[in-house]
This record gives sequence, structure tokens and C-alpha cells, in this order.
Amino acid sequence: MPTSTDVQAFRTGVNGVALGSVGLGGLYQDLPGEAVTIAVETFETAFPRGVRLIDTAPWYNNAEDVVGQALRRVQTPRHEYYLATKVGRYRSDKHPNGEFDYSRSRIRQSVQDSLAKLGTTYLDVVYLHDVEFVDRDTVLHEAIPALAELQAEGVIKLIGICGYPLDVLDDIVQRSPRPLQVVQSYSHLTLQNDALLTKAASWHAKGIVVINAAPLSMGLLTSRGPPAWHPASSALRASCAAALTWLASVEFATEQQKPSVEGLAIQYALDAQKEHHNVVTTMVVGSMGEAEVLSSIRARDNPSLLSKAHIAKVCNWLRPLRI
Repeated sequence: MPTSTDVQAFRTGVNGVALGSVGLGGLYQDLPGEAVTIAVETFETAFPRGVRLIDTAPWYNNAEDVVGQALRRVQTPRHEYYLATKVGRYRSDKHPNGEFDYSRSRIRQSVQDSLAKLGTTYLDVVYLHDVEFVDRDTVLHEAIPALAELQAEGVIKLIGICGYPLDVLDDIVQRSPRPLQVVQSYSHLTLQNDALLTKAASWHAKGIVVINAAPLSMGLLTSRGPPAWHPASSALRASCAAALTWLASVEFATEQQKPSVEGLAIQYALDAQKEHHNVVTTMVVGSMGEAEVLSSIRARDNPSLLSKAHIAKVCNWLRPLRI
């Protein structure tokens, strides 16, 4: 069982921005080059700039393999970065949306597989992946105890859950038979949706580290627009396009000062973290290569020249429409 000092050390060490590896596994888009080379460039850019948490999962195609191979090349000491992975959701030829297996035996085997792929003897965080798709009793009475066993054995430092519906996550937090140290949700602290803040304070009060994933709302809040599979309605897509057009029309002294929608989205989420006293500790941003990492770093270190009124205008366009 970790102490409050262990949890606080993790909270401090990962504060701000974290690296998502979905893209490195090529799950939703083709890579612009050789995966391990891109991952090496990503980590070599991120680590010296204080971005030290890597988020991955077996579900993300071969992302764990890519991350592990890249870390061996980078040769950064293990204690200088954090690894978070997941169990319970896996690739399957029979099931396009993945196979869910929350059994104790599969969880234990999955963790061993992740250790081997990532080239490590321990994992900083292991989540139950997308808990909303699994029978609640199985989550509570088999899967969480299985993670707690591995935690007691020293293989996992912190255990947690991740998924989309906040009410589901909150129910599991309240009913969990073992203390959870980390909760991650996605697309719930963005320009389009800040619902994570309705739950984060109560989770934080329990000593839980709250992590915001997908501040770009799975590609919705990007210059290139959302991918074809994105669940956004046509009305929401149109509102995002209108916001992009307006953003491009705002005049700045130089073109370099003009924020991208990606930068604005990351800046918004970071500002929300700070304004709410860091009840949300960090955000996971999908990152592939130097340029994408530096874009996140610029948003972290350089406040947007857009006023709060400008940002509110973008939010007002998008907030009435839910994914």
C-alpha cells in the first residue's frame, strides 16, 4: 500500500503535461516515419523539459513495444521518468472494439507482458482500461483486488481506473474495495467540455491523482479537424470549423504570436488546472516527435495572447453541443 508521500511524489513529478502513446502505436493514424525513431525523438525532446510521464496500453497496437525500444535507446535512468499502462482491453481480430478481460489471471499476465515490452521491473501506474464496458461486480471484486495484489508485491506503485463516463468512474471510486490512487478520464476538460471539474475536487480530497486525457478531444480541436471515426455530431464539427475560421481572423502583431487551436486547447486545460488549485494534476497529450512536444511545451510555458473573453467566445460556440 503506497503512502501519501508516494502519491504526492508522483503528483509532483508528473505535474503539467504528459505524453500519450496512442499515435506511436499507429492506432488511429499512420505514423509519419519509423515508430521507434519518432518515439526516441519524442522522449529526447520531452524529458529535459520536465515532461516525464508516458501513458500507454496494450490496446494501442504495438505502442508498448515502441515505447520500450525507444527508452532503451534513450537510456534515461528509470527513476527519471514515469510509466503508466493499462490492463483489461486488448486487440482482437474477432472484436473490432477490442476484447475485454478483467480476470485475475489475465491481469497478472498482462502486467508481466507490459514489464517485458517496456523493459522495466516495475510500473508507476496501472489502470483498469475503459471500465464502463465491464460488469461492475467484476471490476470491484476481481479486477481491483488483482491490481492490489500486484501492488503489494511491488510490481505496481499506484493503481487506478480510466474511462469516459464520469458517473461510472465516480461510482467505482466510492465503492472500490481497495484504495485507488489515480483516476484518468478523457475529453472532459477541454474547450468543448469541462465536466471533469465536477468530480475532480471530491476525488482529489480522497488523495486521488486526477489526470485529464485528450485535451484536444480526440482530434476534434485540431487544425486538421477530427478523424472520420470521431463521434462528434455534424453540428459540433461545424461549430469547431467556425471557431477555427474565427481564430484565424484574429489579428496579432506577428504571425508567430497567433495561437493554433491545439495550443489554445492545451493552454485552456492548463489554465483550468491552475485555476482550480491543481485538483487535476496533469493532462495526457498524444505526442509524436519534436514538433508536437514543443507545441505542448510552448502552451505550458507561454500564456496565450488571447484574452479570457476570446477564449470564452470559443467555449460558448462549442459547449452547448456534446459529443
